[in-house]
Amino acid sequence: MSIFKEWPFLSERFYTLNGKKEIWLARVHRKGLDLRPRLLRAQTTAFWKTSTYNRYIGISFSLGAFLFSLASILMFCSLHWSSLSNLTNVMFFAGSVPFTLAAGLQHFQSANQIPQPRQEQHTLNKPLKLIGWNPLNAGWLSSFTQFIGTLAFNISTFNAIAAPSQPALSILEIWTPNFEGSVLFLISGYLAFIEVDNRYWSWKPKNLSWQAVFINLLGCIAFMISAVFPQTPDADKADWVWQYSNTYTLIGAIFFFISAQLLVEESKLSPAE
Repeated sequence: MSIFKEWPFLSERFYTLNGKKEIWLARVHRKGLDLRPRLLRAQTTAFWKTSTYNRYIGISFSLGAFLFSLASILMFCSLHWSSLSNLTNVMFFAGSVPFTLAAGLQHFQSANQIPQPRQEQHTLNKPLKLIGWNPLNAGWLSSFTQFIGTLAFNISTFNAIAAPSQPALSILEIWTPNFEGSVLFLISGYLAFIEVDNRYWSWKPKNLSWQAVFINLLGCIAFMISAVFPQTPDADKADWVWQYSNTYTLIGAIFFFISAQLLVEESKLSPAE
């Protein structure tokens, strides 16, 4: 068996099954994207590899991204109408919840993936895992860091609803988890990008999976830029800083929404239940 990988991750294998040469791609295998064209009628597909499960992931990400986009627009409005500030913060928190749900579903999928080429029925006889541990699998590490990042966004957006009056507490309770979540998202986005083609960099704009992870990575970069800017010196006295930061939040949310829609489209390649 030949192994091709970008160290230290393994996301691609070439092997022989029943005298036929096959290629095993981690992301394709995890999402069941390789099952529909060759699914044996006698086999049962694990529920986390079905089109319905993958579609729910995409829909949840879409909802979170839509609410973040709406909250970003409200943020611009709240600069002129302060009465909208609380609604804006609530909208951001509401958007963080489906992000966490989608990330949790995605990580459950990664936790239960068998990290090597095997027939589909082998996955059905193993006990289910909630977290698992496979740090050398780019998909597992990507979904794990993404899930932790969404929890950080939950904390940040929830604390913003009743923002502390002291600047030091605001930094600790709102900006810090937001910054940490953005860092984790950026790590997650790049790991997902690596996994698709088993390369540190690739360019396959006609590939649906590549499109989804690349646009998602752009969203992660935009969120990272947004997280850096609000706590510049005298940020509370400079509206342009908040506007600049919020612009990148909106851009990131739009990218996430597009990426999520591509995930919904990609789910059609998975087998039905």
